[in-house]
Amino acid sequence: MRWRKLNNLLHRDIGYFFVGMTLIYAISGIAINHRSDWNPSFNLRIENTKVEIPSHHVDIFKDDILKVLSKFDQENHYKSFFFEDTTKVLVFFGFNNMEIDIRTGDARIEWLTKKPLLWEMNFLHYNPGIVWTLFSDLYCLGLILLAITGMFILQGKKGITGRGKWFVSVGIILPILLLLIYI
Repeated sequence: MRWRKLNNLLHRDIGYFFVGMTLIYAISGIAINHRSDWNPSFNLRIENTKVEIPSHHVDIFKDDILKVLSKFDQENHYKSFFFEDTTKVLVFFGFNNMEIDIRTGDARIEWLTKKPLLWEMNFLHYNPGIVWTLFSDLYCLGLILLAITGMFILQGKKGITGRGKWFVSVGIILPILLLLIYI
């Protein structure tokens, strides 16, 4: 088999194999790049409500917080609470949190719900464990092979010895220039 035919077969098959991984990293990468503009993993809903709680911070214990959470069927998701000051208590449960003004019983709840598919893709993008690390390393090797084999698919003036060399050069120089801007 000629080397160019083998090159093209490798490029095609590696590309097909890593399509899913490429989409996960590309979509979650865009989402994570813009996390200062929005939450890429969660939707936020604010709820203002009233709760019953002791009106002095020294009288509030975990049982009081669990009683408040039970109003929302969230007592099993309790994580912790602390006093922001002598009039406000912050409660953490699940992915959510609640700020309670103990003088008035006014509560502000921030309900977070996972964004379908984006939460999962972002979870993988942030690397959840050793198996994913190994698969990601394999993916990186695949990208290296895709880059190398891709340069040799076309021949002549449309290939790497023609206009391809200019695209490769710009693709190398542009990140270096951007790096110099940030350093």
